[in-house]
Amino acid sequence: MVVSNAVFGIGGITTALFPDVSSRTAFTRTTEYVEIMQLIESLQQNAEAVTASGKFSVRIPRSLHAAL
Repeated sequence: MVVSNAVFGIGGITTALFPDVSSRTAFTRTTEYVEIMQLIESLQQNAEAVTASGKFSVRIPRSLHAAL
């Protein structure tokens, strides 16, 4: 997911805030980390719930509609 990559991926904010492996590992043991993971999971679940119908509406002039 894009949000997860932006937070934890290469060049993500955690890399900037915690430049070495030991500090990133320590961060994963905090309540803030757990809260962030829960937020990311809820975003992912909401994104999966949205389904595309495959339809979209386009307004066109009446003259074009009549010609079609």
